[in-house]
Amino acid sequence: MRTTCSSCWVLALLFFVGCGGSDESCTEDSLRCEGDTVQRCVANQWQDWDECGAGKECLLVAGQSMCVEEDCDPDCEGKECGSNGCGGQCGVCPEGVSCENGECVEKECENSSDCEDGYYCDANTWTCVPVP
Repeated sequence: MRTTCSSCWVLALLFFVGCGGSDESCTEDSLRCEGDTVQRCVANQWQDWDECGAGKECLLVAGQSMCVEEDCDPDCEGKECGSNGCGGQCGVCPEGVSCENGECVEKECENSSDCEDGYYCDANTWTCVPVP
């Protein structure tokens, strides 16, 4: 039996789409599970971010995908970021923003040269505070 060229293109297209070959857009810094891998959206493309190792699985918790230890109930109630208590993260903060007590907080400074004279950069709060 002879296959025409147009039939080949239809089969190739079905194979491409059926195997996940379509380009999905995503929201910057969002996370999703792909098997046992957490993927992060960077520049509108999904990239592998965290491989869930042995004894862990990728789960959707409080709207975020994360690696958690099997038989553990992650706690992300009221958290944007930080530990979930099961070896995973509740979320990630955008670049230039730090995670402080479960909240993404803009850094006022990264080192003391970012502060005015008489102030230094507190590495716990990333804010400029007066020199004692």
